[in-house]
Amino acid sequence: MNPQHKIQKDYRQKVKDCAEAGKTLAIQSANAGLHEALYLYANQTTEEADGSLMLVRDSEQPPVGFTLVTGEGLRGHIPYEHFFSWIYERARHERILSFEASS
Repeated sequence: MNPQHKIQKDYRQKVKDCAEAGKTLAIQSANAGLHEALYLYANQTTEEADGSLMLVRDSEQPPVGFTLVTGEGLRGHIPYEHFFSWIYERARHERILSFEASS
């Protein structure tokens, strides 16, 4: 596989995983009567391992090592099927793929 295609595939998978987890979190929050924005955080890559993406509710703290990607919150007016594209566009400059993992 072309290295560029592998990087794109790996990135898309990370975004997809984040979007699916975010969808679950949004549904759970709505069912609990919590209507708050979700914020996108990234855990930067290291030389040996990939980083990751995570959506966190406004009222919660992100895990240690995660930094805010954008101050723009993902709000209830965004349909679940658009979570992927919302995350994809905002995280594309984040360093979440390691050189080793992408090789």
